Formats: sequence, C-alpha cells, structure tokens
Amino acid sequence: MILTADFHSHILPGIDDGAQTVDESLKMLDMMGQPFEDGSHYVVATPHFKYHNVDDDLINQYISDRNISFAKLKSADAKKSKNIILGSEVALGRALTECNNLDKLVMGSSNIIMLEMPFQPYKPWMYEVVEKVRYTYKLTPMIAHFERYASLYRREDYAELFEFPDAIFQFNASSLKVRKLRKLIISAIESGLPVVMGSDCHDTKSRIPDYHDGMHILDKKLDEEAFYYFRNMSENIIMEMK
Repeated sequence: MILTADFHSHILPGIDDGAQTVDESLKMLDMMGQPFEDGSHYVVATPHFKYHNVDDDLINQYISDRNISFAKLKSADAKKSKNIILGSEVALGRALTECNNLDKLVMGSSNIIMLEMPFQPYKPWMYEVVEKVRYTYKLTPMIAHFERYASLYRREDYAELFEFPDAIFQFNASSLKVRKLRKLIISAIESGLPVVMGSDCHDTKSRIPDYHDGMHILDKKLDEEAFYYFRNMSENIIMEMK
C-alpha cells in the first residue's frame, strides 16, 4: 500500500498558533477523512520552534512541552493519535547551530529536520546555516513551504537552494491553487527534486487540513510517472520517520 503523508501540520493542542484545544485537534484529524482513519495517511506534527537565541535548555523545554501536548491528545483518542509522528518547524536564524542537541528537533526516528527560512530576500548566511545543520550536525534539512518565498527569491536563489545536497523541499497544498506557485511546485517535482507536501494546517476554518485536496490537483496536473514519483517519495520519507 502506498502511503500518503502530511509533512507539515500544527495539529498538537495548545503549544503554538495551531490547534488550541484537544477538541480542535480531534476535529482537524476528523477532517483528514478515510485515508487517515484506515491507516494509510500519516501526519507529522511540526509545532513552531522559533527563538532568536537558541540554547539547549530552550530545546529541552520545547520537547517537554511538545510531549505533554501529544500525551493529552493520545489520552483523548489513542486510535486517532497512532498515525501522528512528532517533528518541529524550526525557524532558521544565525544562532540556530549554537547548541548541542539540535538533533532533538528531528522528525520522528529520522535525521530530517524541518527548517523555516526567514521571510525576507535570500542571503548567503541562510545557506551557510543550512550547510552547518547538514554537515556539522549530520541532519538532513527539509525546507518548509519553499514556494512561499517566490515573491522574495530570485531565480538564481532558488537554483542555489535546489542544488543543496540531500535537502528535501516541502510545499503547502493550498499553494497549488495559486497559478504562479503551482508552476514552481510542479517544475520542482518534474525535475526530480525530493519534494513532499504538507497542509500547514492550523485550525478547522481558515487553515484547514487540505492535503488530499492538493493530491487531487497533483493527480490532474502531473503525468502518471511524475505522480507516482511524488507519492513514492512521500512513502519512502515517511518510512524513515516511523
């Protein structure tokens, strides 16, 4: 069975600007529908980790808060929680790598860490921090919602980022509804980059779990080979995290 996976979600209750209560978390899980219920769809919980100054104590406190939040959700409905994998959405800053336990922020049992680029024009220091995460900490960077920076990045900026060895690129399902962003995403998939999708869901109203809406769009826009490549990529990466 080919798995699908929402690699970016704010599904955990009361830890960031995502779901605020356990009840809201459960409603968001219900919105994922039958694929989630039958066990073929996984969700990576990626609450925000964003600090200007990063240290080991902050990471330890964040992990404790995340585990408490997840425990509340599991206590409310263990069945719905079994296909959730814990991760983090880590804000990229100059001081990010000035700590020893960055590996605690990885996604599941993998060495993959989701990095959120600053919402500003691309700068050389950003690449340098990603490079240090990869080669000093031996972690694989997953660049969150890479298409979001289309209004800020030049073509050559994306070219440099896309050439980063071993990086994975995540896009938001809702971006497929915007022609310019869809073109960038489709081009990345068809070029053979390691690309995955997330809903970046935060609630049940304006930022909903729309992963499967995105899958329907991709099914229409990609040829059979590219669509299979995308789904196979998602399955392989989620298996690393389980």
